[in-house]
Amino acid sequence: MNQRPRKLSTICYVALILSGMGLLTSLGGIAGLALRSVKIFPTTISGQNKKLAEAQKHMREELDAVTNQWRGYQIVLLIALALISAAILLAAILTLQMKEIGLRLLPLTLLFAVPLEIARSVFGFIVSHEMSGIMLRYMHEVLQTGSQAGKQLQNVDGIMSNFMQIFSGIAVFIGFVWVVAKIIFYIYSALYLKKPATHQMFVQQQIPTPPPLPR
Repeated sequence: MNQRPRKLSTICYVALILSGMGLLTSLGGIAGLALRSVKIFPTTISGQNKKLAEAQKHMREELDAVTNQWRGYQIVLLIALALISAAILLAAILTLQMKEIGLRLLPLTLLFAVPLEIARSVFGFIVSHEMSGIMLRYMHEVLQTGSQAGKQLQNVDGIMSNFMQIFSGIAVFIGFVWVVAKIIFYIYSALYLKKPATHQMFVQQQIPTPPPLPR
């Protein structure tokens, strides 16, 4: 029985996982945009005081403005993510089935994923930076609305602002490492799959084993 090379199988399985995550991300992003467009989420919470409700309303309006500003880019990136993820998924399945068309398609789809990851990362950084600024300003207004403790309030505000900045920095760092790791995997896998030795090994796996000679 023919067996796939271990490295080839590993690349295909990782590609399946990443493409599945990409499909879920794209579908979730499209669903999120649809829910925002129909205003399914409540804009205020019952029991809030007037100033707090106003602050929340202003925050949502600014967040919606940022979302609307980048909506076109986000839709294009989500559609591209869905298409490339589906292509990687199909190519990986075909490669696992030891079909030559899969071996030809998989490196191409992986290379197409590299500029998409870069574009999504830049887009995500810009949008998250704008939204985090709005959230910080909203948090400051909430603290001012919810307390009149003066100097103590300023200390709490400063601590919370520093915490959010540190948290945002950690999130950006983790996201950067994750994107770099995926790009390295895509490029390494594509180069490995494009090697003549890999193709030859793949072809040899498809050569049927001759039946034993009769005695």
